[in-house]
Amino acid sequence: MNRANSDRPALEAFVFLASLTPDEREAVARDVVPVSFGAGTAIVHEGDRNATAFLITEGEVEVRTTIVGSTRTAVVAILRAGDVFGEMSLLTGDPRRASGVARTPVTAFRLERDPIEACLRARPALVEVMADEMSSRLLTLRTAQGVEDECITGGTARVRLRQGLIRRIRRTCMLDHVPAEVAHDDAVLVRGRLLFLFPRPGGADAPLHHIAVEVWRIDPTEQRLGAALTDLDGRFAIPVHAGRSLHTVELRVLESQHTYTERGELVEQWQQVHVARTTWVEGASAVEFGDVRVPYWEYAPDADTPRTFFLEHGDPPQHHPAGRALVMLQTVGPIERIKQNHLRACREGDHAPDLDRIQNDYPENLTRRCERESPGVTRSDAWFGDRMLNGMTASVFDRVDERPEQFRIYHHWNGYDQNGVYALPNVDMRFVAAGDSLVPVEITLQVRDSGVAGAHAPTQRITARPADGPLWLQAKRIARTSAALVAELDQHLVSTHLNVEQYAIAAYRNLRRNPIRMLLFPHIRDVALSNRTADGLLLGATGFLTRATALSAAGLQQRIRDVLGSLDWRDWRPQVPVCPAHRAARAGQLFWAVLGEYIDDFFAQHADGIAENWREIRLFSDDLTAHAMPAFVCRFLRATVAGRSADQCPWFNTDERMNLEAHRPDVDEAPRAIHPLTHNDSPEASDWAALKQCCRYVIYHATFKHTWANQRQYDEGGELRYATLSLRYGRAGLFGPEDDETMLPPPAVASELLWIAYMLSHAVYGRIMQNEDRDIPPSLRELLGRRRAQFADVGFDIDCIQSRTNI
Repeated sequence: MNRANSDRPALEAFVFLASLTPDEREAVARDVVPVSFGAGTAIVHEGDRNATAFLITEGEVEVRTTIVGSTRTAVVAILRAGDVFGEMSLLTGDPRRASGVARTPVTAFRLERDPIEACLRARPALVEVMADEMSSRLLTLRTAQGVEDECITGGTARVRLRQGLIRRIRRTCMLDHVPAEVAHDDAVLVRGRLLFLFPRPGGADAPLHHIAVEVWRIDPTEQRLGAALTDLDGRFAIPVHAGRSLHTVELRVLESQHTYTERGELVEQWQQVHVARTTWVEGASAVEFGDVRVPYWEYAPDADTPRTFFLEHGDPPQHHPAGRALVMLQTVGPIERIKQNHLRACREGDHAPDLDRIQNDYPENLTRRCERESPGVTRSDAWFGDRMLNGMTASVFDRVDERPEQFRIYHHWNGYDQNGVYALPNVDMRFVAAGDSLVPVEITLQVRDSGVAGAHAPTQRITARPADGPLWLQAKRIARTSAALVAELDQHLVSTHLNVEQYAIAAYRNLRRNPIRMLLFPHIRDVALSNRTADGLLLGATGFLTRATALSAAGLQQRIRDVLGSLDWRDWRPQVPVCPAHRAARAGQLFWAVLGEYIDDFFAQHADGIAENWREIRLFSDDLTAHAMPAFVCRFLRATVAGRSADQCPWFNTDERMNLEAHRPDVDEAPRAIHPLTHNDSPEASDWAALKQCCRYVIYHATFKHTWANQRQYDEGGELRYATLSLRYGRAGLFGPEDDETMLPPPAVASELLWIAYMLSHAVYGRIMQNEDRDIPPSLRELLGRRRAQFADVGFDIDCIQSRTNI
């Protein structure tokens, strides 16, 4: 917060602050900022949300409000020196109920919520005093607006308005964990402790800290009695007025969500996530809830990787926004009919459609269109190189140790259990520079025999080069298929979906008062729900990836564990371009730079709040490392890179890879993939840098990296004869021609493949620039918008960037 200069203003003249003690006014004066406005300036706008008030020192401000049922406005007050406007929105978080326009030149002090909130925390009774003054003004405004309801016409109007104001002030200013001052002899203390449903690793209880709770009497009439925030140990104690009898008492647990107005003001919303009840024994001095175990963002106890626990019968921890469901219906509806027709024909036996009919029934994709316009282009070496640089299958390139002029991509599959029906050899691709791009010059395959299922099976080495004619074409086809599976499984499902979920669980469990929640939550929402859908659609014994690729259910799960065990936020950076045509890397670098600027600005604005609530960052970090996967380094890298300096391994590209030299934290005597962000309850200099890097990493993967792989799936994997997820051992083994349909997926699998690829690529909801759910702050959109032309220069449209991993 900006501070006024050392010549602090005297605030005694302002009625709004008259109830403050001299020391409290002195504290507030340190944080006000002098401002001035020319005549005719609209200082605040009706309908906006902004935690700012203005203390007028000179000039006049006209207060205008819109009359209900019309577009006309009415002047309801002229404010002068000593008056305050905007205090209602500041304290309640409500939209502004009137506009304030400078009638003459105006000088004032701008007052934000923090200093007033500090006073209210120290003296909660001030809420009622301030609500008295505000209720009178609110009554005047509602009358001027033409609002005619019981609150206006009844004799209890001001009382009811005042009670509503008190409730909203306490909630908005986060005062509900400060017990209201109760002076009644029949005060009753409502107390208890909130715990997560499952204990921490090791068996200790996990307190549910800093979460809002409300206490309600629900019979004979429903009445809110008080509220609080739990402390770091999950405890709450709320004194309430018992009246004649409390009867049944209900405890409601609330979480907050936020959106932004177009002007960038934060809008906080609350929703109920759990309820518990107990009965008050009349005459008792306390209502005891005891330990209340809340099923809230739990880690699934039986999952192989860090996953969200879903109750078999109960609501999930989040719900997709309604707009997403509409997009899914609009996208999936037309192709669902196509798929169902194909599956029905397949069930009828002799009427199964051939692959060309299946292909033609679905919309045309990129490779099919390019082949129609220029036959053979997508089978060329130039196309192959460009896809590995810039397609869905964009990869990290190493140098070749013994031939540094060459680049290399290597896919290792033989270490995983396979089904013996589909072929999935190890693939070693070599490239050289050709103009501004790269072209392949050699592909070596390590092929196991048909029917062999176990991991680490014997293989036959086959090397193909451009002069090898049909063998070279087939080698590229096999390599494209392998790369499509790497992109879909490693880069898309694991590196974005499952990777982001582990950060989402830890964040939602721990970040409630720390401003970092505002930075991360828009980008990690929905991912657990999407991953839950993927479990049934893609994984397991009957999942599509098990039925449509060479990996068995066990092999698929082991691959997921290994890839997730190689991912860490620490020292991660996007790939540096290896040639001028490396557009994917250039776009990634641009977006990484935008995130760096965005996060630096956010930290500068919220440094005090982040530091004040650093304990939540510590808990977030502890959850991440306690549940992280064991670190995984393949045998090849252990033998050639681990333990060696960068000078000893100049061929190895460290971009987008885990730092193999960093010491890894041990949990249960196993080194973990994810490094702690901090070991401290208050931040040190290195902790700030670590938190920034972690936030940048999470947002990048949830947004740009997911978008790049997800939205290119149909263009890359939507051609059945050449660019699928898998090839079978056919009549000629693995080296038959394209028209050998015994190598291709069977019809039912082929239709499902095109259905899934189209759905994932085209069902796009929740984009940064469109901001469908109004949860992306204007600053990020502005930063991206300034670089629109730079992104366009590398062929990337920023309007397509998804704001979260939700499809």
